[in-house]
Amino acid sequence: MVTQRKNNRFIKVIVLAVASIISINFSATGQTLQDIGGSIQSKPQITIYTAKEIITMNLARPKAEAVAVVNGKILAVGTLEELQKLIGDQPTWIDKTFNDKVIVPGFIAQHDHPVLAALTMASEVLSIED
Repeated sequence: MVTQRKNNRFIKVIVLAVASIISINFSATGQTLQDIGGSIQSKPQITIYTAKEIITMNLARPKAEAVAVVNGKILAVGTLEELQKLIGDQPTWIDKTFNDKVIVPGFIAQHDHPVLAALTMASEVLSIED
């Protein structure tokens, strides 16, 4: 029991010594813990998809040739060179899967009734027009 108490005191002294050294280093460099944490944390990889054409639905820029995506969200569209400049030194992967394809926005119908749609698709539609 006495040995364990001595070991615990020794560990506390070591921890305090290390903490004071770290504190001195922060003070000397002017860095905060957030600065250190930010430099340790890695930036997420950005995937740039290139395509024959990308329809953006933006009147200011209706077409593009590349789209930058991170964590499933679109960051920007433009030329490959524009996106590479914009991204800078962040880790990047260029995916050329769609080089000979046209990418269009996906639309989600907010008010579809799946059962009604399934019944309609499976039935013969009679109409006076084609």
